[in-house]
Amino acid sequence: MGFKEFIDKEAVVLKAPNHIDDYMNKFTIFLAGSIDDGTAENWQEIVVDSLKDKNVLLFNPRRDDWGSKYNLKQQIEWELDYLEEADLIIYYVTKDSKVPITLLELGLYMKDSSKKILIYCHKDFYRFTNVETTSERYGHKVYTDHDLFIEEVKKYCEG
Repeated sequence: MGFKEFIDKEAVVLKAPNHIDDYMNKFTIFLAGSIDDGTAENWQEIVVDSLKDKNVLLFNPRRDDWGSKYNLKQQIEWELDYLEEADLIIYYVTKDSKVPITLLELGLYMKDSSKKILIYCHKDFYRFTNVETTSERYGHKVYTDHDLFIEEVKKYCEG
């Protein structure tokens, strides 16, 4: 199997602060959600692993260098750029996270009918009712079952 055939059948991950110009005809997904300066559960790895055999390009804002000094403005601009570029934004909110940035980003796209979004929020998240009520208002389902959420993400990847 040549490189082209391989790349067409495998998920590719682009991590901040890296950039890419060629999306390789892949369905693009932005992984928005709990990071908490690197202390939150690394749910991004779980999602990436569940999509490893899909023809997707995943934009992952979780940096490998959270503990070091990095340019915050560059990080924010990276996230805004790839949120706009993504075919689908998945929001993933863990139980113990505070996620002010995720909630800000969710607010940016919740009313945008042209942007596809999927939302997972742990039922014990301290602002679950805010997320659920606002999502319902604007026609979005909030998944509380991780496995059902992942299955829904996979459906989007298959067209």
